[in-house]
Order: sequence, then structure tokens, then C-alpha cells
Amino acid sequence: MPQFPALPLLQLLLPLLLLGLSACSSQETIDQAEAIQVVGGKGLPRLADAGQALSFTGLIGQLLQEDVIFIGEIHSEYGHQRMQLALLEALHRRKVKLAIGVEWIQRPFQQHLDDFIADRIDEAEMLRRTQYFSRWGHDYRHYRPIVQFAKREGLPLIALNAPSELIQAIMQGGLKGLDDFYVAQLPEEYYFTNETYKQRLQRIYARHQGIKGSFGNFYEVQLTWDETMAEQVTRFLENDSETTLVVLAGVGHLEYGHGIPDRVERRTELLGKTLLPALDGELDPQLADFLLSAPQTHLPPIGQLGVELRHTPQQSVVVEIDPKGPAHRAGLRKGDRILKLDQQPIQDLTDLKLALLDKPPGTQVSLVVAAEAQDSPSRLLQLTLGKPTQRKKAQL
Repeated sequence: MPQFPALPLLQLLLPLLLLGLSACSSQETIDQAEAIQVVGGKGLPRLADAGQALSFTGLIGQLLQEDVIFIGEIHSEYGHQRMQLALLEALHRRKVKLAIGVEWIQRPFQQHLDDFIADRIDEAEMLRRTQYFSRWGHDYRHYRPIVQFAKREGLPLIALNAPSELIQAIMQGGLKGLDDFYVAQLPEEYYFTNETYKQRLQRIYARHQGIKGSFGNFYEVQLTWDETMAEQVTRFLENDSETTLVVLAGVGHLEYGHGIPDRVERRTELLGKTLLPALDGELDPQLADFLLSAPQTHLPPIGQLGVELRHTPQQSVVVEIDPKGPAHRAGLRKGDRILKLDQQPIQDLTDLKLALLDKPPGTQVSLVVAAEAQDSPSRLLQLTLGKPTQRKKAQL
């Protein structure tokens, strides 16, 4: 298997790096399930014909015999991940044998998910080995309850996504510009003939002027994501006909059955069911089999040190300091290595993210730091974590 180095932290935007502690009790999840409403979708007539109320329980009844279920999300909407967890737990209570396919882990790192579920490594090591924070970066608090549920119940987690290096290479030079190393990582087949999907992606591309690269490359990137994830789903289904695979992915990969679902169907002839959150009151029944409304839920911000860091496998070095931030006031300097935070050793981005996981703004923390030279004496600093800022560069 090729080695995949961690991506530079400065490639990530601040909003994608805010983390904190989250735990959902079973009662909280049940309460969440009771608040979910089926508000639209192609499946509504079937529910009514079956004599079932348009309730969460009725919805679960429609899913019990499916081989694959797709549940969409907006990555930054915590209510969507809570909805996903409520659906997973409800299916599990109905004795459905489950596996969970996740967009947020890239497929070269499947072994690390297997090792985590099998108790061979802990959560911190799984996050470190899958390079979650540098490759995905979205708030881990959103996904942690799903990860904990899978671990608690021994449910397989299936890494679906394409590696970041491949995606970056396609965005820069397109599929035709790839060398043999990247060609070997491509999905085995592509489907380019869905003009409706292509036109929808053109509208998305036109709205986002900051996208680097041509539309042609952007389109090939999107298809590479879709085909890679569909290929992973297909391989799982071919190898395990007794387990229902629940696929958790962004709505853009699932709407109107385009993206992942139609590519899975092309490979397997399995339609599955697609469930999406109803966004901005959009109730087009063709969007999905079921459109769901769930309560919005927001997590508090995570306390910030007010620094930008350079991470290597063995150390985290300060490269910029917010002159108005808590680190500056506490005496942190450019070039300092962060050795400990509240007595927790810090060697890399994962260590630091986990150390800050449950600390809101206003929390007092202690830092052990030293200048970058290895023989420099350490210093103990005390500071109060600040609020997130609007700085464009990634900051902690």
C-alpha cells in the first residue's frame, strides 16, 4: 500500500478545525428520533399505501429489508449527524445487521478502522493513523457519537473516500494528466453520460468563484469521489450479503439518486433507499426516497490558543501568533514547540486537537513549551482560551 503523508495544516480553513467533546446518550438519541419527521420524498405514497403513519417508526419499517441505505448530511450541520445516529440506532434496535460506510475516512486507511473496532488501537491512534484532522478536518464532535456507537456495538466502519493526493492531482491536471502512481488509485470504471448531474455541478461550480481549476477538472474530481465511494460500497455488498450497509455522505453525492446511488445501482442492480434532510423547505419528491426534518442542533465553539502551527510527526511548532490572542498575552513565541497541554503530551495535530476537544472559550490551560532547538529549556505558560476568530488561515 502506498504511503500517504499528512497534508499541511495551513490548507484547511478555520471553520473546519473547530472541535470539542460530544456524547449522546441512548435517551438523547431516542428523543432525537421522536422529533424527526418524514416531510416528503418518493417513498411517502408507499408509506401511506402500507397503512403506516408518516412517523419515524413507520420510516424504519420501510428500511428493514434494504441491502444499502444512503443518509445525507451537510457536514457542518450537527443536527444531520444526530439524525443519522438516530436512524442507525433505530435500525440496530430492530435487529438489522449493520455496517456503516463513511465519506469522512479515505479508503487507503481501512485497516486502521478495522483495528479500532477490534480494540487493537484506541480512538486517538485511529484518528492519528487515518489523518482525520488534516484530510477531512470537519468538526469531529459531529461524528464522534457515530464512531462511539459503532465501537460499542462492534459494527464495521467502512472507509469510502478517495485519497486527497489523487483528488488534488486531478484538480490540477485532470484524469489525462495523471501518472501511473495515481492511475492505479482510480476507480475501475466511470460513468460520464448523466447530463442532468453534470449541469447541476456546472451551477455549483459557477456559484463558487474560489474553486481552483477548470470545470472539466472539477467535474472529474466529483466523479472520482462518487465512483470511488460507489466502488467501495459495491465491494462490501459483494462480500457480505447478510449485512445492510448504511452510507453516510454529503447531500451532493446523493440528491436525485445521482452521485453514489446510481453508480451503486449500475454495479449491483440494487436501488437501496436514500434519506436526505429537507434543506430550506425544498420538498421536491424526486430528491430522495424520504426527506426528513430534524431539530437544528448547535455545538458551542472550541477555545482557541491563537496560533498557527507547523506539524511534523514528532512536534508542533508555532509559525504565527495572533497579536490579540491568548498565546501572545501568555508569552508564546514564534518557533516555540508545544510539548504539553494540561500535562497531555503533544507531538502532532491529533494530540493537540484531542487535548482541546472539550475546552470552550474561557477555559484556563497550562502549556509546556520550548524553543525549536532540541536542547532548549522548557517554559510553563498559563493562558485562557479565546474565541474563534475570522482569520483566513488555519488557527488553533
